[in-house]
Amino acid sequence: HALHAVDNMIESILADLRKLTGIGFKPRIYLSEGRSFREKVATIKPYKGNRDDKPQPVHKEAVRNYLIKKYNAEVSVELEADDVLAINGLKENEIVCSIDKDLLQVPCTHYDWTTGQLVTISEDDGDYNLWAQIIAGDSTDNIQGMPGYALTKAYKVLDEAEEQSRRGWAKAAMTLYRDKFPSKPWLHWKKAFHETATLVYLLRNAEDSWANYFQSIVENADA
Repeated sequence: HALHAVDNMIESILADLRKLTGIGFKPRIYLSEGRSFREKVATIKPYKGNRDDKPQPVHKEAVRNYLIKKYNAEVSVELEADDVLAINGLKENEIVCSIDKDLLQVPCTHYDWTTGQLVTISEDDGDYNLWAQIIAGDSTDNIQGMPGYALTKAYKVLDEAEEQSRRGWAKAAMTLYRDKFPSKPWLHWKKAFHETATLVYLLRNAEDSWANYFQSIVENADA
């Protein structure tokens, strides 16, 4: 029954995409294996540590093996599946199919099968969503962010930025951390800011990093 449900979901997604785009897509499925580099980065809270005591789905391994065998699912050891989705989503004619809001920081075409919506995220849209996440963190993955700031409040901070651009949102987010983050002797606001950003930032290529993205903003500000 579980494997049949997998087939139905994939077939349904492909059928919807054909109706929306007129294109017959071949699915590319990504799975993660092993430890994420983010586990070493996380010091404020264990990365995804809020899932440790939750039981695994009963048929997880059977479904995983089925995806690999029937659909040639690609297993990533060095990167998380979301990073691989982001990298491939930037390629021409690729559509990211996910219900994970984290991926909306990636400027490409996205499909949400729960709403049936196909949306194209621009560079500005992606940056806007990324900076909101840097402020809010991600409770699903046990990433703290700014205490007391969920996404709705985070977007309000960005909307009130003097400059509506990547640089303006960066300034607004860093100012918020500097002025309101409850720093402790062992946790300076800058460390909290960069740790949160590193955890939520999805890589754009295998050699990418949060440091590269942040440096590009600094260089543009100095230009």
